[in-house]
Amino acid sequence: MISNGRIADSLAQAGHDVTLLNVETIIPMNAFQTTKYAKIVTLGSISNKSLEFGKNARKGLDTSLYSESGLFDSYTSLSGIIELLKIMMKIPFQEGKETIEKLKAEKFDAIFVEQLFPQGNALGHVLGIDVHFMISSCPMQEHLTSLFGIPNPTGWVPSIGKLAITDKMAFFERAQNELEHHLLDA
Repeated sequence: MISNGRIADSLAQAGHDVTLLNVETIIPMNAFQTTKYAKIVTLGSISNKSLEFGKNARKGLDTSLYSESGLFDSYTSLSGIIELLKIMMKIPFQEGKETIEKLKAEKFDAIFVEQLFPQGNALGHVLGIDVHFMISSCPMQEHLTSLFGIPNPTGWVPSIGKLAITDKMAFFERAQNELEHHLLDA
């Protein structure tokens, strides 16, 4: 959200009418300043269930950071993240029906979305916004490279998963990377 806020500020300072939509998920957006010049609209709220789930997911990720990676670690750890994403998608859309209707009336020209959270693209579709700009604050995820037709040669581009490999891979590492890529693209 910080990068989105900076883009929003740049556009607002250039004279554009900018609305930054904060979709509440795991981190309360009022915990840090995202924009100084754009209008801010908040959608959804963070439930205790989301907070607890987010804390547990972060603990699991923190403990796995320095442990030896197994072949299917990314796949098994993704199940928790997928459950969290379900919650993150459901709550804002349920709680924000009135806000969404007000936003539809704005007839926005474009939407900037973050690749890590699917709400942006979903809201762009719901709001009838045809132009989507994707902001990426980390390496491109496999399903997105596939979706947008971006080349992602697994022979030398490491997957975004948990494998401890570089762009100079041995045969077995390339095989692991290929499998990791397909697991994360599913």
